[in-house]
Amino acid sequence: MTYSIYLDPETLDLFGYVEVESEERWAAIARKDVCRRWWRHMRDIMPANPDDSPVSRTCERCSMSRANRPWI
Repeated sequence: MTYSIYLDPETLDLFGYVEVESEERWAAIARKDVCRRWWRHMRDIMPANPDDSPVSRTCERCSMSRANRPWI
């Protein structure tokens, strides 16, 4: 599993990105006490559901070839 949190400095939006091997493992992590404490701690700075879990949505993947990204 990989998990990253990004900050957009212009809007101050936090963006989390996760890759998981299985939904079962992801659900098991969400049941851990340490995860629940983290959600409560972050609730003031990120949108949260009534159970304190972060609001999430699925994004469409987009990509460009290297030719279209001269900064790389």
